[in-house]
Amino acid sequence: MVGTCPKCGAALHADSVFCEVCGERVVSEECPRCGASLESGSVRCGSCGSALMRCPSCNAPNTLDSAFCVSCGKPIAASPGRPSAPEPPRPQQVPVSQPMPLRHAYREGDDDDDPTMLSKMVTLTPDEAHQGCRKTVRTRRGETVEVVVPPYTHAGSHVDIDGYGLPDGMGGRGKLHVTFFIAR
Repeated sequence: MVGTCPKCGAALHADSVFCEVCGERVVSEECPRCGASLESGSVRCGSCGSALMRCPSCNAPNTLDSAFCVSCGKPIAASPGRPSAPEPPRPQQVPVSQPMPLRHAYREGDDDDDPTMLSKMVTLTPDEAHQGCRKTVRTRRGETVEVVVPPYTHAGSHVDIDGYGLPDGMGGRGKLHVTFFIAR
């Protein structure tokens, strides 16, 4: 356990994005290149060293070579010496036809150090967790992925979807790691 939630005081895990007790977001921003946590207002990622700029629409951090905001998807205005950005691509609906198997806990060495994994949190109501449902998750590239949540899902359960994570440097992409949080 590392730190406590600023809202309710509950103990937090080192990789927590949301408080498991009250749902408060405990990580404010992520680097669009490597996914590392950023301090508020950062102009450079402390982990990968990428220089950052802010989206004029939503103030989210973006890399200097971004044509579109990784958060809201709007074009980032052209700066002097840089051509204006073309229209953003429309997100592609990618349904997951079968419920993905859930792994309930990480084991030592089980994707712990996968730099291509993109982690997302999905909040479920207690009814959605009990009955099952479909939820959409948006990747950093603006793709919309539909995730089938099986009945009797519990907090901390997760689904890994290959090919929707971060670029691996060899033309492929890692896993999209979706963790379920149940709101109270």
